Formats: sequence, C-alpha cells, structure tokens
Amino acid sequence: MTYKLIATDMDGTLSDDDFNVSKENIKAIHKALDAGIKVVLCSGRSPASLQSYEKKIGLNIEGQYGIGFNGATVYDAYTHEEIYSANRIDVGLAKKIIADAKKVNPGIPMVVNLDGNYMIADKSLEDQIAQYDKDNSVNVELVDELTADHITKNVINICCIGKKESLMAIHKELSDLDKEDRVTMSFANDLMLEFLPPRIDKSVGLRNLCRHLGIEMHEIVTVGDNYNDIGMIEAAGLGIATANAVEWLLERADHVLKSDNNNDTMVEVVDYILKQNA
Repeated sequence: MTYKLIATDMDGTLSDDDFNVSKENIKAIHKALDAGIKVVLCSGRSPASLQSYEKKIGLNIEGQYGIGFNGATVYDAYTHEEIYSANRIDVGLAKKIIADAKKVNPGIPMVVNLDGNYMIADKSLEDQIAQYDKDNSVNVELVDELTADHITKNVINICCIGKKESLMAIHKELSDLDKEDRVTMSFANDLMLEFLPPRIDKSVGLRNLCRHLGIEMHEIVTVGDNYNDIGMIEAAGLGIATANAVEWLLERADHVLKSDNNNDTMVEVVDYILKQNA
C-alpha cells in the first residue's frame, strides 16, 4: 500500500498544549511533502485559524488543502477557495439549541461560529479564546452572556464549554436533535460539546477532498487524539492515535504512537508512513 495523503488533527495532536507546532513537526511535514505525500490539517478550527497555521508551517502552497469545522468546510490552502461546504444550522434551530442548553445549565459558556470568519462568545471565555487564537485570525464578538437573541442568521456550529457532567446533561436533553438528523452532536474533548450540521464529521470532509483529488480513502492516513477524530480514524486506510489520545480512540486506531502531542508526533508519523511506502 502506498499512502498519498496524511490528514492530521491540530489541537492535542499536531500542536502542543500551548497550541504551538514544533520545528521538528514542521520539518517532518516537509519531509512528507518532499516524498510526494499531501499533508492536510483537519480540525474543528475555522479555516481562517487553520490558514494562520498553514502559513507558519508552509502548507499555504499550490496543491495543498485544509479541512475546518470538523469536516463542514474543505478549502484550497493556496487560494482559500472552498471545495466543499456543508449546510448551516438554520437560525431557528440554533436559537432552540442555545435556549434549551441554557435551561439545563443557565450559566454554561457558549461559542457560536458564523460565516464571514465571525465568532460570538461569552465574555467569560475571553482568556481561553485569546490563547486559542493567538494571531487574532478570527473576528470575535464577546458578549456578557450569549443567548438565543444574539442569533440572527444561520450558524456553522455551536459549542458549549464546561465540566463534563454539565455537558453530558445537555447532551442527554438535546439528544433527539441528533437522532432526528437535525444536527450532529460531538465531544471535541471532555470540556467541549459541539453542535454541527447534520451528518457531519471529519470523515465527510475527507471523503469530499478525496473525491476532488481522485484519491481513495484507503490511500490516506489520519492522525488524531480525541472523540471528534473517531470518524476519520475509522474511515481511513490507516488510522493513527497519539499516545495522549482518549481511550475510545486508542481502541479504534490501527496504530498508536509512542509520542504524545508535546513530543513531535508528526516526526514519528512521517517516519512510519515512509517505511510503509518503501
């Protein structure tokens, strides 16, 4: 088997706990590119946020692509042209999700992403957003308390951020929306519950990119660490979990790294893939 593309998650996988990508990881990515393997950032982050990383890494070149919002958007990393874009969550449903989540936990901090690289977020999350978005690549509106009244148009996603017990309660209360295919509910990690357009996960974005490139899913490698990576890990020809991955992902991966996200995961990934391709 010759692998043609590596799709890697960002936070907790390619980047360290401070959201930085190491020089060794960048060198490894270019080693893969030199070998003719495409490297794609596949993340819950917005395209604008990923494009900031792509510029630092050197992936903003012709023939490279990115996948944002957990598979809801696929774009050309060189031209920033959209290759695929999922339907949005309509304004009425978005209002309902926010209102119902607030009924379960009135104080739950929330973030909403909208088209135009625009984010509305609770002011209590200001420090977290500043660390997450170090380059100010996203247009952020901070409000005292995000409510349904702030939603005036369709949204890309809604994130609830808090303790796991609280998020589980919200998930249970709103689970019918997922069962009815009105939204996709996903845990990005133990502290973030995300609402996405229906039937969306990272594997959907990858399938659309592979269709665009004429690559088969069995010819790609995916690397991740958390719950929202499970779809792409299971769909790929080779699904790789980092050493710091959640147990659920470790059990489903084809291969588990010795490295965690603070110790140059991509170095190990690229060396492993090049051996497989030899």
